[in-house]
Amino acid sequence: MRLKQAPDGRTNAVKKFQKYKGEGANPIREVAVKENPGVIQMIGNWKKVDRVFDRLQIERIMEVFLYQKKAEEYFERMLPVANKGGGFSAREIAAFCLHKEFVDSCSSGMLQVWDTVKPAVFISALIDASPDNEFIINVAHLPIHICNFGVRNRKQVEVIGDLGMNTGIIMEGGKLVVHGNTNLHLGERMRGGNIIVKGTAESPIGGGSKGGRIDMEGGIHVNTPLPLFGKPSCKAMVYHKGRRLDRRRKTIHYIDHE
Repeated sequence: MRLKQAPDGRTNAVKKFQKYKGEGANPIREVAVKENPGVIQMIGNWKKVDRVFDRLQIERIMEVFLYQKKAEEYFERMLPVANKGGGFSAREIAAFCLHKEFVDSCSSGMLQVWDTVKPAVFISALIDASPDNEFIINVAHLPIHICNFGVRNRKQVEVIGDLGMNTGIIMEGGKLVVHGNTNLHLGERMRGGNIIVKGTAESPIGGGSKGGRIDMEGGIHVNTPLPLFGKPSCKAMVYHKGRRLDRRRKTIHYIDHE
């Protein structure tokens, strides 16, 4: 179709839009991102942890079992420090675990045993005091495997990534699902609840436990000459790939090693 020509040689279509003027260049607007006040409060609380705990005294005692014996004491002392400013939501706690300041602090300097315990006990204290009941915690990006995670847990918690020693220590109830591996002393002194490990778990397992259930859906790495079940006696029900393990058996040849 041919356009009708205007007397001055331009098309009517061009003449029609002459009344519109071009816009000048618009500067790019920067979006101001405001951090969640709850996350900011948690970062501030995290920075004050070492003021409450005698770091030098803790670092002098490098024996790992200290953190089993005093796990509950450390947890009780951590509760008011971590939760200053009120109980935080599951979403805020998840955001804190991904916050750059928290992640960087887990990888700075020479790491001592306390540096692997402190983050786990801090997060566990946040979860305990939260009004929420279900949590997804991502630790896959952390440069360390944090120990004593889930101390005295009573809630529904899923962890993305590997955890260190004493996972689920003194666990009281709820469910702790680990989408990764765990280190020695899984379910140490647990009293109830269910721990599920999707990856590989390391022995000994369930030492001093009074109840609860431990499900290992991946492999079991037996740290010879350490026993499969921890001491004193393990009273938690322990399953490997759906099969209950017999605590009375001395041999462990029937367990798959992956």
